[in-house]
Amino acid sequence: MKQALLDWRPWLLVYALQIPSLRALVKYLPESLHIFIPLYFIVAFFAYIQILNSEKYARLFRSRALFIGLIVLHVALNATIYPRADALKLEGRGSPQDDALILGGERLVAGVNPYEGETFLNEWVSAGPAWVAIALPFTLTKLFALFTPFWIALTAFVISRIRSLELATLFLILCFSSPLVWELSVTGSDMLAMGCAFLLLVLWSYRAWTSGGAVAKFFSALFSAGATTSRIVFGYLLALVAGFLLRKNIKTGFAYGFAAIGLFILIQLPFYLWNPERYFPLTRFFWAKGLLGPTLEIAATVTTAISLIYLALKTKLDEHAWIQGALLSLLVTMFWSALGDLKAREFLLSAWEGANYFGPLIPIAVFLIIDRITPRFAEAR
Repeated sequence: MKQALLDWRPWLLVYALQIPSLRALVKYLPESLHIFIPLYFIVAFFAYIQILNSEKYARLFRSRALFIGLIVLHVALNATIYPRADALKLEGRGSPQDDALILGGERLVAGVNPYEGETFLNEWVSAGPAWVAIALPFTLTKLFALFTPFWIALTAFVISRIRSLELATLFLILCFSSPLVWELSVTGSDMLAMGCAFLLLVLWSYRAWTSGGAVAKFFSALFSAGATTSRIVFGYLLALVAGFLLRKNIKTGFAYGFAAIGLFILIQLPFYLWNPERYFPLTRFFWAKGLLGPTLEIAATVTTAISLIYLALKTKLDEHAWIQGALLSLLVTMFWSALGDLKAREFLLSAWEGANYFGPLIPIAVFLIIDRITPRFAEAR
C-alpha cells in the first residue's frame, strides 16, 4: 500500500479528472452533501490505485464486449440526456456551445457568413471554420448528441490499434469516472472532442513526420490545422509540434510549421476577410482582456511564453514526450483562462464556467498516464 501511495498516477488522475469536476459537484449536489466531496476524492483515489495495479482488472479490460459496451453506454446516455439538456435553451438556460456549432454549420451550408449569426444567448460563434465543417455530419443530421461520443470512441479505437485493447478500455473507464466528462458530454460542449482531436493530432503528426511519406505528412498537417481552428488560441500547438520536430532536424521542423500554420491561416483567412469585425474566433481575445487584472495578465503572459518556448526546444523526439509536452502546454494556457473566469465570477464555484477549459486536457492526461502502464498490466497480457 505504501508503494501504491507513492505512485504518481492515481494522484494525477484525481487532479486531471476530479478536481476540474468541482464545479459540477458543487452545482448539482445538494448543499448538504458538499461536505462529502473531499471523501469522494479520497474514494476516487483509492479506486484508481486498484484499477491501475490489479491483475484482475487487466484481464477484464481485455474484453472486447466491455469495450464495445462502454461505447454503447456512452451513446445511449448522451442520446437520452442531451435532448433534455438542450431543451433548457427554450427557457434561456443551458450551454450555447452546441448551438454555436449547429448555427455555424447551418449558415455555412446555406452560403451565408457563419459568424454573423447568434445563439439563443446572443453569443457569437467562436469555433473556427474547419471545426464547424468537421462537425457538419452531426449538426446537419440533428445527431449532435453523438458528436462527443464519436470522438471519444474514435480515440479509444486508435489507442486499441496503436497500443492494446485493454489500454483502450482503461482509457474509456477512466474518462467516464469524471463528472466533468459527463457534464460536458450531455450538455453538448465540444471541449472533450477538442481534447481527443488534439491527442490524435500529436499521435498522427509524430508518426507522419518522423517516419511517414509525403501524403501522410500533408494530411496530418491538414488535420492539425483543422483541429486547432476549434479555438484560434490553440494554433500555438502547431508551432509547438514544429518545435518538437526540430530535434529530428531543422528542415523537418520548418516544413511542418510552414505546412500546418500555413493551412491554419488559409482556412480562416476568407472568413476573416468576409467580415473582420464579426470573426469572433479572433475578436474574442479582446473581449476576454482584463479578466485577470494587470498583474496576473503579465504573469500569465510571461509564464506561458517561457513554458511554450522551453517545451518546444527541450521536448525529446519521442511520442510519449510529445504527449507530455502538449499536455503541459495546455495546462499552462488553460489554467490562466480558467482562473480569469473564476476571478470574474468572484470565485463562486457553482458558476465557474471556466472549469470547462480543463476539458481538452482530460483525454490527453488519461492517455499519458496509462501509456506507460503498470507492470501488472504488462504481466497480464
